[in-house]
Formats: sequence, C-alpha cells, structure tokens
Amino acid sequence: LFRSRVLKEFGTSGYDGAARFMLLTACRREEACGLRFEDIVEDIATLRIKGGGELSVPLSVDAQTLIGAQGRTSGLVFVSRGGRALASWDKWQKVIFRKTGTKDWHRHDLRRTAATLLGREGVAPHVIEMVLGHKHALNDLASIYNQSRY
Repeated sequence: LFRSRVLKEFGTSGYDGAARFMLLTACRREEACGLRFEDIVEDIATLRIKGGGELSVPLSVDAQTLIGAQGRTSGLVFVSRGGRALASWDKWQKVIFRKTGTKDWHRHDLRRTAATLLGREGVAPHVIEMVLGHKHALNDLASIYNQSRY
C-alpha cells in the first residue's frame, strides 16, 4: 500500500525530493534537510546525525540521480520552491495524504520502510543498524568489545 500509493507521488525536488532521499538512504528528516552539496564528494554524502556526529553514506545511483536533478551545485540540496530551507513538513504531509488517500503515517516511516526493505533483501541486522546511524549496532556487550564502524 505504502509503495504503491505514496512513493509514486514523490517528485524529485523540495519536500518530495527530500522524502525520496530519506527512503533511499534511510536518513532522518533533519539529515536530509541539512544536507549541502558541499557535504557530497563523488558518491559519498557526509550527514550530520543525531547526537552531533557524522555518518558517511555511500549514495546509490538513484540517490546520485536525485541529487543531480536539483539543478544546483551549492547550498542546501533540498529547498522549497522559494529556495528556503524546508520547514513546512506538516503542510506537505497533508497534501500527500490527500493525493494518496492515506493517513496516519509519519515521515519517520520512510526510514522504517528503508530498513524493512534492506532486511527483505537479506542485509544483516547489524549492517542495517549502521545504515540507520545507530550508535550501537550490536548488543551492549558486543559494542564494548568491538568499537569499529563498518
């Protein structure tokens, strides 16, 4: 339902573009909205993640194409029609609800959907946790012994 009704409504710019990027990378809304072209080197985006850290995210071909479709090469990647930071997410979501006949889902569900799709493709749970940028991808004891980031 989500993929068939909602995803086909996402365009490539503004809120739609940021939402599509969130699904493609499993990043948070704040990470997508804060992404600047200067944070992207070749096919790697450096996201400023929750808690003040950074996460290097390899960009899929689809994510690279989406970024290229923005028509600019500096400043924030995803901006409103007026060129400002995206700040009216509730208004955007009401439009999406109306267009798709859906309700009661949240933007964070894009991130959850991305994680679910990775799991369905056979990606190991600890790798999915790393993609999500979670501090401890392993249980607490394993995280004490293994401090590596994959």
